[in-house]
Amino acid sequence: MIYMLESSIRGGICQVVKRLSRCNNKYSKKTYNSKEKSKYLLYLDVNNLYGHAQRQSLPFENFRWLEQQEIDSHDVSKVSDDSDKGYILEVDLHYPQSIHDNHQDLPLAPERLKPPNSKYSKLLTTLYDKQKYVIHYRNLKQCLELGMVLTKIHKVIEFSQSKWMSVYVDLCADLRKKAANDFEKNLYKLLVNAVFGKSIENLRKHTIVKLARKYSGRHGAQHLISKPNFHSCEIFDENLVAVELKKTEILFNKPIYIGFSTLEISKSFVYDFHYNFMNDKFKCFCLLYMDTDSFIYEIYCDDVYDVIKENIDIFDTSDFNHNNPYRIPLVNKKKIGNWKDECAAQILTDYVGLKPKMYALKIEGEDRVRKSKGIKRCIVKTITFEDYVDVLQNQPETPFEKTQNYIRSKKHCVCSIEQSKVALSYKDDKRYVLSNQIDTLPMYNL
Repeated sequence: MIYMLESSIRGGICQVVKRLSRCNNKYSKKTYNSKEKSKYLLYLDVNNLYGHAQRQSLPFENFRWLEQQEIDSHDVSKVSDDSDKGYILEVDLHYPQSIHDNHQDLPLAPERLKPPNSKYSKLLTTLYDKQKYVIHYRNLKQCLELGMVLTKIHKVIEFSQSKWMSVYVDLCADLRKKAANDFEKNLYKLLVNAVFGKSIENLRKHTIVKLARKYSGRHGAQHLISKPNFHSCEIFDENLVAVELKKTEILFNKPIYIGFSTLEISKSFVYDFHYNFMNDKFKCFCLLYMDTDSFIYEIYCDDVYDVIKENIDIFDTSDFNHNNPYRIPLVNKKKIGNWKDECAAQILTDYVGLKPKMYALKIEGEDRVRKSKGIKRCIVKTITFEDYVDVLQNQPETPFEKTQNYIRSKKHCVCSIEQSKVALSYKDDKRYVLSNQIDTLPMYNL
């Protein structure tokens, strides 16, 4: 069971679906053209997504494998989300071509694969059929409801489940609402996230470090280096060496089933919003960018804020101005699982996304958000929105690099390092980029 869950820990989805967009609506006076269709850019984020998942029914005891006869008669669609018994399954799934077009923005059942010409595996949303895919039963129900076909069940783990963490999560949420400063706000959020973090801690990465002051002898460096679990060593001086050893025994005492279930349930929540809420409320929209608990959408409609007002129960509008032009009440402050407009009702006018963790936004026509993973904030501030667009459209042969300065400690010697690093890149291998360099498609079976 541990091996099955370990191999199926999948983090948050991060991808660029469409790489460039500009709004055109009655609230964006600088860019509005009444002759063209009304278009909004909406940046939404979930309040404490993992906290919301931890409030749901989670495993806690009575883990067992189902026998083959039980598997043959098992119907996951009849198991309620709050049932006393829950299931984690290893299955084969078929992705029918008839639903490919509807699912091209955000395909179901993401999996860790190595993209073409890539050295590393990444979490991809693909339209491939899934083989021996480990999935929580709530996610499997969702996949089947949205059109995927279950072709085979290989293994099933049954367990008892309940909402045993909801009291703790709700307590932290209430204390966070009452927090008087940023420190307290962050503290109560981290208290929830820390539980999740410890539940997926990889015990295989734990090591043993021994310090040796002599070469020979029972506790000398030679004796340690000759051990079969020797990993590496670091020499500090002629009389001191640190030897790193791998553990010969591992006690699996972390509840990995909680971390797995939290990740799966959180994905089912964001998928539910995309496929059920967005599809139901808007006839024409597309996903531009997503990162774990946030979406940036391009929506064609008369007034997107009317939809927010009509469905105020699932939105957190506490950051809106009291006299906002949309007449939306300020409600649901920090309510777990509610969606929040990251622009606080200001108009998101322009978006450009180069690759995951590398995008820029203009709010009310001004540069407000610029992200580039691995680049220091003070350096990112020197990059403009136009730089992102230039890299996307012109694809320069010379990499867009920035120089950064670091203070590093190696062998307890502090030094200053100057490093030149690629700050912007148009190369994204998580999806197929079309010839216009703006639209993309997920990987699929040819």
